Amino acid sequence: VSFSLYGRYLRTQEPSELGLENGKPTHMTHMLSPLAELGRAGRRVVIAYSPVTEASSAVVARLSAILPRGERLRLGRFAHQKDRIAFAQAHLLMHGCIEQVTGRRNLRFTENRYGKPELTPPWGSPPLCFNLTHSTHMVACALARGLDVGIDAETDYPHSDCLELAYQYFTAAEFAWLRTRASDARPAAFSSIWTMKEAVLKAKGLGLHGDLQSFTVDVETQSVDFGVDPEAGEQEWRIES
Repeated sequence: VSFSLYGRYLRTQEPSELGLENGKPTHMTHMLSPLAELGRAGRRVVIAYSPVTEASSAVVARLSAILPRGERLRLGRFAHQKDRIAFAQAHLLMHGCIEQVTGRRNLRFTENRYGKPELTPPWGSPPLCFNLTHSTHMVACALARGLDVGIDAETDYPHSDCLELAYQYFTAAEFAWLRTRASDARPAAFSSIWTMKEAVLKAKGLGLHGDLQSFTVDVETQSVDFGVDPEAGEQEWRIES
């Protein structure tokens, strides 16, 4: 699984695993300390993640009953069982983490015009920011205080046509770097670039509505170049993969 975190003024911590039992967050004492310290003593970002577990249709139905109505409706749109499981686990993980940070349940969530979830009204000062991702193998949630953050996890791309896709979606510099990789290493390298780019777009609140070719990521230096993008601003951004 390729995994990337991206955000503004980040000082990241090692990811902490948060277990799931029937899709519900468990072992919360393991995450309680870092979540409670979020925003204090230099702890700027906490990542909770878990492997996606096998689940029956009955279990997925029980999980969906816990989710807010809007998320249940989105869950029902997935055609494949594995996608429904990953979505349910990711959103339950998100709710569990936010509850631990805020000490509150039933907070109101909205989405920006591109689908990024947000708390309405914002919670805390500096406000709590978060982002989540789910693949067929892993779900993860990144939480930060007063920082724009994006996270992405993808199953390593296994197909031989990754150069064709890279030519279509990546910048010239990214494509050139990918071509220098050995053929058996290209799928994983492709996934590294892809997760980094998607994490950037998610941190900016755009998701895949953003232009993948409007900036260049460098896998080796873990950096991003926005070129002359006026919306990038002068603030420092960091990327971890």
